Amino acid sequence: MDNQRILTAGFLGGLVAGVLNSVPFLNFINCFCCLGIMLGGVTAVIYYDRTFLPREYINPATAVTLGITAGLFGAFISLFIEGFIYYNYGHWELGFMQQMMENMDEIPAIMDDLMIELEDELRGGFMLGSIMLRNLLIMPLFCLAGALASRVLINKNRL
Repeated sequence: MDNQRILTAGFLGGLVAGVLNSVPFLNFINCFCCLGIMLGGVTAVIYYDRTFLPREYINPATAVTLGITAGLFGAFISLFIEGFIYYNYGHWELGFMQQMMENMDEIPAIMDDLMIELEDELRGGFMLGSIMLRNLLIMPLFCLAGALASRVLINKNRL
């Protein structure tokens, strides 16, 4: 294993996963079993495979390393992008929910209280910590799944 290749491929895969996970409306691709995050792992394996010739067989340990590396890079990239969007433009999902509630004819009283509580929690330091925890759990797992799946497909063509 070449560490420089792994770090470069992991960063590129993490960039794909982080952007697809955190850019508003682009992140809806993750509704399909975290497909955007899995594409980060796929990108890492494909980049690793295509960078040097002759092309070698990608063993499971390399695919696992690529997936975990892409997931960790993706978690930090996603945190940076989501934090930037939140602090500059506000919490867009909360605004989207408020706009939907304003268009409703009858709103239960508990919904107003829930929205106020949610706004207070998001204004505190809770938001970035919860994003980082979520990203550190989800990103490596699904990047790993994408890396292992793409490894199987790439190696299948070499047999």
